[in-house]
Amino acid sequence: MSRFPVHPLFFAGFPALALWSANRTEVTWGDVWPVLGVTLATATVLTLLSAVALKDMRRGAIVASHLAVLLLTFGTVWSSPWVAGVLVTTGIIVAVVFLAIRVTDEAASTWSVALNVIGLVLVLVNGVPPMLGSSTRTLVALDDDARPITVADDAPDIVWIIPDRYGRQDALEELFGFDNSPFLEGLEERGFTVLDEALANYNKTAHSMASTLNLEYLDELAAAVPDDQSGDWGPLYAMLTDHEVGRVLTAAGYEYIHIGNWWDPTATAAAADLVLNWDDSSEFAQVFRDGTIWPALGGLVGDDQVDTRTRIRNHTLYGFDQLDRLAAHDSDRPRFILAHLTIPHEPYVFAADGSFVTAAQARQRSRAVNVSEQVRYANHRLERIVDRFLDRPPGEHPVIIIQADEGTHPPNYEIDQGGYDWFAAPDVELAEKLRILSAWYVPEHVDVSPWPSMTPINTFRLLLDEIVGTSLGPLEDRVVIFRDASHLYEFRDVTDRMRAYRPPSG
Repeated sequence: MSRFPVHPLFFAGFPALALWSANRTEVTWGDVWPVLGVTLATATVLTLLSAVALKDMRRGAIVASHLAVLLLTFGTVWSSPWVAGVLVTTGIIVAVVFLAIRVTDEAASTWSVALNVIGLVLVLVNGVPPMLGSSTRTLVALDDDARPITVADDAPDIVWIIPDRYGRQDALEELFGFDNSPFLEGLEERGFTVLDEALANYNKTAHSMASTLNLEYLDELAAAVPDDQSGDWGPLYAMLTDHEVGRVLTAAGYEYIHIGNWWDPTATAAAADLVLNWDDSSEFAQVFRDGTIWPALGGLVGDDQVDTRTRIRNHTLYGFDQLDRLAAHDSDRPRFILAHLTIPHEPYVFAADGSFVTAAQARQRSRAVNVSEQVRYANHRLERIVDRFLDRPPGEHPVIIIQADEGTHPPNYEIDQGGYDWFAAPDVELAEKLRILSAWYVPEHVDVSPWPSMTPINTFRLLLDEIVGTSLGPLEDRVVIFRDASHLYEFRDVTDRMRAYRPPSG
């Protein structure tokens, strides 16, 4: 094995495989191989350059392997400020180069064999489990009675804006002492109906949006997913990237414009005619990059794409800007605009005036202040976007739905997201998660009337029946939770509990 120093490839590959293994129920091979390809190619180049510099392939490979480990795990081991990490890493690299030059040929051979064995073990330990049990992203088709017809050219645009984790007015008041009534009253003055009893159908984004976009509750999906895949997010994610609402509306003649974000399942959509996204790299690639030395180097050169907080902020700003642009321009045919905006979802990177909030500033502020500031900024941008859409003749007004997918995370959930048992959660924590903002603007020529306790499952069932000519009809409004991260398809109905919920006195 000493004649074939393949260990640089092993050590360059194992960090990506380790990240895949830790997230195998949410990540597919399609997300992994581009990252793996880049790291392996880089390791090959490093090995060749080191071999030329040291005039020996084995010694060059030894240096390359150590470089790969140090550089690809730097962000995982060290955190900002990076000075200590850079100094320690530089010292180790200098020591490795010195030893690689000075050791005897026999010692270099032994060193190389040891690295081959260690590297192979790391690859097998981290690579085999996800290959055997990675997320399938298999689309589980749900039956529906949609029979779309071709809509008229003057059919209204449909604008569905999902501000992630935007709680209902009473939830914001109780949890954060934030009075959101001025924003809601402003919407009502513009002709919106605010659903003051709105609840999410499910307690997480993937379940919530999958059910809304596929027009059905997830009972059939739960029956179709095998028990040994109960922790696999893949089937849910597949229902987000290829959904029934998109298929029906595009078949009926709508132009589907999808404004994505940094989260892979809603970064794009199969049925979309146009996908708008600030950064088309996968979430896996972004997380992997954060674990390397790249953030430290980027911080030195001022590259805002390498900082997670700034990158997520840029995605949100881009989404708002694209909505602004689309609101100001007409289209030759009716448009379905879907914008999933991860705000007031953390990280807390917006002050009320839109200025950047650093990680240090966010830590110094209370959770109530952080959430409230992001809500205020979101409100400001949403008001401007709504005004742009409505700044046209009434007969050309779109349907505008501002509807959250879920409320904020309870603090106890944040402590242990993987092990948190929603079935054991008290009502106050379920109420935080399930009370959502839902506000509808429906033009006079569209005969759709949402009711105060309407849930998102009926959003497109009503709209498609009225605008496209389907015969779906409304479903009973239900509120459902899944058990935990290992039992994503084990459901419990909590509708009555949430309808009867009253906050604790005092």
